Amino acid sequence: MMVAVLRRVIPHEQGKFTEAAPLYTRALGVREVELGPNHPDTATSLNNLASLLQDRGDYNKAVSLNERALAIREETLGPKHHNIAGLLDRGDYNKAAPLYKRALGIREEALGPTHPFTATSLNNLAVHLQDEGKLAEAAPLYKCTLPTRKEKPAALLWDISDLEDL
Repeated sequence: MMVAVLRRVIPHEQGKFTEAAPLYTRALGVREVELGPNHPDTATSLNNLASLLQDRGDYNKAVSLNERALAIREETLGPKHHNIAGLLDRGDYNKAAPLYKRALGIREEALGPTHPFTATSLNNLAVHLQDEGKLAEAAPLYKCTLPTRKEKPAALLWDISDLEDL
């Protein structure tokens, strides 16, 4: 089973979007038929395909799929479940700041302020603020992530070396 899962994920992770797209589309179709259009696993497939489309630069389709996945997850898990936060971090860039703040609030409440996923949401908000030219607002948020990054580096996928001098 694990080998089959890796075969599906690796093309996307390797940037082989053309190879990965039909795999994600097929998985979504199977889940919609077998589990129903509003099942949490269907939401996972929607999110996977949205991630691929976002990486390919097809933001409009990605946002649409992500919004559908978010609606399913909110309905099945509740609006404050920590798994909702990951979908909020992938929404419409023009609406991103409130979504990032909501994701951060959910994760702080559900997982605590030092959890790696909370640090990821904090980092995502900081990146967004920096992209908007608000470095003075972003820098303190980056600094808040440092203790978690140093304590639990294996749980995080980003490097701290560029933040040491903030």
